[in-house]
Amino acid sequence: MEDELRQVEEAIRVPLQAHAALQETAAQLQTVPEIGARTVLPLLVTLGRWDARTAGQGTTKGLVAYAGLDPVPSESGTSVHRHATISRQGNRALRSRLYWCALGAIRGDNPLRAFYHRLVAHHKAKKLARVAAARKILIWAWAVYRHQTPFDPARAMAAS
Repeated sequence: MEDELRQVEEAIRVPLQAHAALQETAAQLQTVPEIGARTVLPLLVTLGRWDARTAGQGTTKGLVAYAGLDPVPSESGTSVHRHATISRQGNRALRSRLYWCALGAIRGDNPLRAFYHRLVAHHKAKKLARVAAARKILIWAWAVYRHQTPFDPARAMAAS
């Protein structure tokens, strides 16, 4: 099974190495906190699809919904007092990777840690704060992809 996984990863890397622009974009995406080698390719594909589907006019809200990280309120009959959940409409594997990236990021020394602890200090549930951190990683990745510039922590802190 591990050999097959290596073959698939190699099959993905070969076309990436043939395109210098994709390599540069992947390198820029890896400047976002906790986006590593295993996350960058699925994220690059998702961002490219989103850009193509929206003809370059997509919003961050739309991208978050496309990935399935958008909140959905509970509005079923009289049971409206439940907490909102995420929609889970998009790519499950990408959502999972972003969640695990967020889990690692809140333990590191980066702007996401401060964001997470601010939410927890405001009495938000820890899981909700981790999902919000995953959403923040996706938004930062979209900004890096769209503007073709490396991640700047100073701009990220000013925006949040």
